Amino acid sequence: MTALTGPPRGQGASTRTHTPHLVLPALASWATALVLVGCSASTGACVALAALGAALPVVATTRAGGGTAWRGEGWRGAVLAVLVCVAAVAGVVALHVHAAGTGPVAELAGRRASATFEAVVTDDPRERVQRGGLSRRSSFVVPARVEMVRETPGSPGGRGSGVRLRASVILLASGEEWRSLLPSQRIAVRGRFETAEPGELLTAVVLVRGPPRVLGGPSWVQRVAGTLRAGLREASTVLPQDQRGLLPALVVGDMSQMDRQVKADFKQAGLSHLTAVSGANLAVVAGAAVALARITGLRLPLRAALAVLAMVFFTVVARPSPSVLRALLMGSVTALALGTGRSRDGFAALSVTVLGLILFDPVLARSYGSPPAASWCSRHAGGTGSPGGCPAGPRRRSPCPRRPRSPSPRCWS
Repeated sequence: MTALTGPPRGQGASTRTHTPHLVLPALASWATALVLVGCSASTGACVALAALGAALPVVATTRAGGGTAWRGEGWRGAVLAVLVCVAAVAGVVALHVHAAGTGPVAELAGRRASATFEAVVTDDPRERVQRGGLSRRSSFVVPARVEMVRETPGSPGGRGSGVRLRASVILLASGEEWRSLLPSQRIAVRGRFETAEPGELLTAVVLVRGPPRVLGGPSWVQRVAGTLRAGLREASTVLPQDQRGLLPALVVGDMSQMDRQVKADFKQAGLSHLTAVSGANLAVVAGAAVALARITGLRLPLRAALAVLAMVFFTVVARPSPSVLRALLMGSVTALALGTGRSRDGFAALSVTVLGLILFDPVLARSYGSPPAASWCSRHAGGTGSPGGCPAGPRRRSPCPRRPRSPSPRCWS
């Protein structure tokens, strides 16, 4: 009888409404993070409380209706999912904004004080394009995480005491000593703290004085990744001068040796996206891993696991920029679906990926693929507009009122 009349009523409806119940919360979460990242922590907390308050009547209506919405039938389930996800994202954003705007580093930035501090490099130093001036030293933008700060006794209110913390900053430095730094290296430097722009979830921008004092080497994973990147750069030296930097850029997004004229040509031709690691690169890596696993006779779940491991390692080598993180998570979801034999609903997988990324790092809602240093350069520093330097670009306008702050440096060299 079931074969003649089709599947049960609840089962068919659940299959039809499964995708909207995930797509709508994902879109609402992305929009919430996009707006609230540029607002104050109190605004995010108010939005979270308002979303939770609006969800209570929906829950009450669902229970009064016999709980049908919990089985995916009706619009109440979708509305409830949207409100819960908005509340969760708003709460996470509020916590991030509060953490970035408070603490000893934020206090130093508010007073534009100088300090000696220890930091961990979180991404490769990105060289900035020089725009004239007397200094011919190479200057760099270095994303880092401050873990200990010792305020200079000569600063206003300085006591010379050390404080341990964790605060994300951007270091503006000059000198060739910065070029060879790798992520996870611990350094000690001196500099003046300046407030960062709202919407960046940075605690401060630091104008560094002098070279870094290296306190520790990179982790073994970053050491291997750095060796592979250096080997690729060395292997490309057999190519002509204007081409030798293109190979590392296309393979792992390493544009440190890319010719400036080639960068400008790529930008003018609208091909800058080719030098940004994305899903195409990870698809090649995952495909090669699956092919190798198939030749060796591994079962389907093991092939999927090998593909995920290969993509994770490639992400470490290519550096986890926003575009790489998105591609990694989508590739992992795809590999999991293929390994378990459940590859029917691509929109559901995409929605789960968006939700995970936004909750993990809300600033990804405003990132379109550039590494942190390049994103900061494109918003604040003057340059030629090439992907490898510090291009000039329009500032993103925050939808919320900007808090009073001292002027941050627009270009430092």
